[in-house]
Amino acid sequence: MRNNFFEITWSDYNFWHMYFVWPTENSEDKYLKISFGFWKFFASIGLWPTKGVGDFSSIMGPKYGFSYSDGVLFIFKGLDKYTAIDMPWRWQIVRHDLLLPNGSVYESNRWDYYGKEIGKHYQWHQILEGWHDPNIRKSLLDRCTRTVELDHYTKDGRNQKATIALTGEEREWRWLWFTWLPIFNKVERVVSCDSDIELGKKAGTWKGGMMGWSCEWLLNESMEGAFWRWYDKWDGN
Repeated sequence: MRNNFFEITWSDYNFWHMYFVWPTENSEDKYLKISFGFWKFFASIGLWPTKGVGDFSSIMGPKYGFSYSDGVLFIFKGLDKYTAIDMPWRWQIVRHDLLLPNGSVYESNRWDYYGKEIGKHYQWHQILEGWHDPNIRKSLLDRCTRTVELDHYTKDGRNQKATIALTGEEREWRWLWFTWLPIFNKVERVVSCDSDIELGKKAGTWKGGMMGWSCEWLLNESMEGAFWRWYDKWDGN
């Protein structure tokens, strides 16, 4: 619901905030507003008319107040002026493992207590595509990846035949001030999926179809099993 004085929205994201916003020179309405958000509920209220601030290139006028999202507190102090403060419980990545199809670790990327990379970091594409020798590349693909052949029909009847390469990954995050303490952590184990064609109803449009994504990989589950479990729930978008 929206008009010149009042706006209410419901979002898919959590974004806590409360701040005053001045209009800019190119704003359609010229009201000082207070904006606040609690969980997924957002509202903006016009208080009184005021002169626009900034120039015509300004997207948003000066803000005064605060917002909080993903463990970071932002304090707004005017036009494009703010301070960002990391909370002790902000999630900090500490480990990114490249997993073989049997779940064992092929390569482990690590970060120290301060968020700095330890040693050299690798991604699957660097390992699998970094060899000029086709025999070595094929050996790595056979050892490190699995493939599935997908015969998909979109809701409008288009047939999409794709070869999808599967690789395994696991990431761990810990609280920023307690990266040395493993009890405050979260772990995400996924199968990364790379298709050789665009998939879904947006394929061939300016929006583009899906070509790369990931899905949950359960313990004692094959990568192929994880993919088909995801596919059974996919809405085709």
